[in-house]
Amino acid sequence: ADEATKNADNAESKLQQLQEEHERTKTSAAEAHEAETASLRQQLKQKEMESSELHQSISDLQASVDTSSEAITQAKRQNRELEDGIAALNDKVSSLQSRCSELTEAAEQKDAEVTSLTEENGELKRTIANLEAELAVVREQLQGATSVADLESAEPTPRLDE
Repeated sequence: ADEATKNADNAESKLQQLQEEHERTKTSAAEAHEAETASLRQQLKQKEMESSELHQSISDLQASVDTSSEAITQAKRQNRELEDGIAALNDKVSSLQSRCSELTEAAEQKDAEVTSLTEENGELKRTIANLEAELAVVREQLQGATSVADLESAEPTPRLDE
């Protein structure tokens, strides 16, 4: 019986040690679990902040893409307007070149007319000079003649252009 009591006391003591060790392990496990949970919560908050920052960056990029798309659309519209303006100017240049050709041709014709008239004018001036010379000869003859009979007997003056 003593041995049974001793065994029972030993078993009871062993049970108490195991219960104390179990409590310590349970407390230690709970503390480790709380520490791990706190760490995971902190990591989760960090990931949520990173996610929020990424969402903001995505929103900013989308706004930038929208702005760029709008600017590209506007630039294309302006480019089409400039191309239309260039085409209109090219049409005007072509029209002005045709008009310049017409005016150049007309100026060449007028130049030819002026040249012809200048030549005619030179011929007329020579004719006038010849007639003036003839007139001077006739005047000299008139001044030297004393009577109408002298004039009738005088030889005709040869023309200078003959």
